Amino acid sequence: MTDIFGPADAAGALVARPVDGRAFPAGDTWFGDCSSPNAADGTDIEAAWLNSIIANLRAVVRTSGVVTEDNSDLMLLRGVQHLIQSAGPIYTATAGTASAYTATLAPAPPTYAAVRSVIIVPHVSNTGAATINFNGLGALPLTFGGVTALPAGILLAGVPTTIMISGGAAHIGGGRGGRVVMRWLTASTTWIAPDGCWSVGYGIWAGGAGGGGVASSGGAASGGGAGGFVPGIADVVPGQAVPVTVGAGGAYGNASGGTSSDGGNGGATSFGSFATAYGGTGGKAASGSFGAPVAGGGGVGGIGVIPGRSAGGGMSVRDSAGSGIRYIGSPGGSAFGGAPIGQITGTTGAHDAGFPGGGGGGAGSNSTAIIGAPGAPGLVWLWEMYG
Repeated sequence: MTDIFGPADAAGALVARPVDGRAFPAGDTWFGDCSSPNAADGTDIEAAWLNSIIANLRAVVRTSGVVTEDNSDLMLLRGVQHLIQSAGPIYTATAGTASAYTATLAPAPPTYAAVRSVIIVPHVSNTGAATINFNGLGALPLTFGGVTALPAGILLAGVPTTIMISGGAAHIGGGRGGRVVMRWLTASTTWIAPDGCWSVGYGIWAGGAGGGGVASSGGAASGGGAGGFVPGIADVVPGQAVPVTVGAGGAYGNASGGTSSDGGNGGATSFGSFATAYGGTGGKAASGSFGAPVAGGGGVGGIGVIPGRSAGGGMSVRDSAGSGIRYIGSPGGSAFGGAPIGQITGTTGAHDAGFPGGGGGGAGSNSTAIIGAPGAPGLVWLWEMYG
């Protein structure tokens, strides 16, 4: 063991620390000067006190991991700097190549065990798997979230990135813990991953389709199919731009005089290249002779991890007196199967679609041209994960 801060080979120096026999009061004590040059009433400087100072200084240096020297005025400074390095992030720029980065920390750490985290500023974006070597201590594999090899473009030139060093590797974020911020996007836009956001959860709904219309000859149209739904989690990097498309609801089926039309299809919703949900198909119009409901199924639900539900066909029922027939347009579909309740009967119109992504209700009429209901637009629901 190197002798640091000790009396070395001075006369009377000891190689073993003597027992400290001082008695310590409850409060702090202080040194006092002699009252005059010839008085001997000042505080004595004992070996026990000097030994305690030396022991504390040695503890700082030796626990810091710095290489000790027996005659250096910089050891305490270096020890404190190394302790700061091991307790918090250090900021440094990189050199080397896009697959083999290098960086220099000042002062140089004796081992990687003395460094916990470093904020690097890459001089070039990575092109795939990469390593980083600090102060020539050896190349560490860079990992994303501590699990996978680094994908291309995770390190961006000029963008500060925090690296955690442990287990013989340099880890970049991507964890699932920490703070979560939720956002609802109802219109197409570009989402930019905020600072500190390394993962994002998403739920995307496509647009629902419109319900079919009814001509003046009367009848019952079918509702539009619901848009599909896709949930998931994606790893991102702060500053990454993700284009967002929110699908529009399908147009209502028109009705004018003796003609009517099917409802329009719902639009697709996408979250970059991570996921796409597809819109429902339009409900069928009621046409033909008076009193004819649309037979069979209505608009088909959109495609997704959870498909949008399809809508049924229109129907005919007798009125309360049992003499007349009323025609009821079918409700639109729903992403989670809960079709709208209270669809309109008679000649008053079609039921509105449920947001997000619900299909519009089909029209029902005895004798009046009635339009269907439009489909509801889609939605992108995000959970930004920090930490």
